Amino acid sequence: MVRLNISQLNINTVDSTFQALEKISPMQRRRLSFIAKLACKESPSLVIFPEGTRTEKGEVINDFQRGAANIALRANVPIRPVLITCTPSTLTKNEKWYHIPSKPFHIHVKVLDTFTIQDALEDVSINPKNVRQLNHYFHQFFYQELSKNEQSC
Repeated sequence: MVRLNISQLNINTVDSTFQALEKISPMQRRRLSFIAKLACKESPSLVIFPEGTRTEKGEVINDFQRGAANIALRANVPIRPVLITCTPSTLTKNEKWYHIPSKPFHIHVKVLDTFTIQDALEDVSINPKNVRQLNHYFHQFFYQELSKNEQSC
């Protein structure tokens, strides 16, 4: 199994590997792309949280970092979206860890159907515009799914 971690990118000062994509050199991006492709070949899964941080209290979803879209476009492998929700809300961004809900919380994991990059983009060439478009597609997809999930609760 191959692990994708920040030490493999030789970056020590950024908050997370995927936020680092905007700050790293082209050579390091190629290295990240190679590592992601290798991870996808060696392991059945590579788990990425595209928000890069916990969601703000009361929000459906945060803006996405482009790292997940960048890796997905470069690796060109099927995407399996997974929704993780918690009711009642707890451990959100800017909330103290010791402020626990008055009743037990339940974590719900919903695995959705796989889709391909070609389902999201007509042009799958690797360039910044397509990364932004794929990132927007991911954000809209998850926002819609989470909104549906909220209405059904």
